[in-house]
Amino acid sequence: MIRVLLVDDDALVRSGLRMMLAGAANLDVVAEAADGREVLGAVDLHRPDVVLMDIRMPELDGIAATRLLAAQPDVDVERIAVVGGSYGGYLATLLTRERDVRALGLRAPALYKDDDFDRPKRQLNLDPDLPAYRRRRLEPSDNIALAAAARFEGDVLIVESEHDTVIPHPVIANYVRAFGGAASVEHEILRDADHGLSHKTWRRAWGDLLVRWVTARLPVATAVRAARTA
Repeated sequence: MIRVLLVDDDALVRSGLRMMLAGAANLDVVAEAADGREVLGAVDLHRPDVVLMDIRMPELDGIAATRLLAAQPDVDVERIAVVGGSYGGYLATLLTRERDVRALGLRAPALYKDDDFDRPKRQLNLDPDLPAYRRRRLEPSDNIALAAAARFEGDVLIVESEHDTVIPHPVIANYVRAFGGAASVEHEILRDADHGLSHKTWRRAWGDLLVRWVTARLPVATAVRAARTA
């Protein structure tokens, strides 16, 4: 049984993740934490195999907390994975430019124009040209996230929703091509699913895919969930 610690400052997000993972075989959510400051204590107390952690938290963010975890003698830094959905998938890919990451799990990863990438997410999504931009074929030279993907050498899981009206298939195709130098790339499609995984069956399918991939690629992993789904 894989023991999981959830770390997110939003109780509703933690509850949603717990429900999403509840149906996965061989996985047990043993504890939750509301901030990065609580991670080391929770790890010492509950001894999880996987820490699923938000990047953006108000006191100590997921990046800083991961740095603290990586400094512990019993944490294998070669088994650090980053998991992100939508905007979080975009941030997770960019994070590989700054941190050593062994694996990336991306669900419906977003793309944004390079000129806007550091603006708040709400402003990014107000760009009237964004839907058309996301339907273009883009190369790593056209976008910083794709450039980061092209340099990534670890394992990658990309999960697409079949009926996603927010992140269309050309975005997924751009990411899959860009990760051409990765050690492995798995591209999975959640049949009939929408962007937000509004049906319990789709959330469970995503959880099952993630668990299968993590256990196959990183038998004991520290997973950092990038910022919340857009």
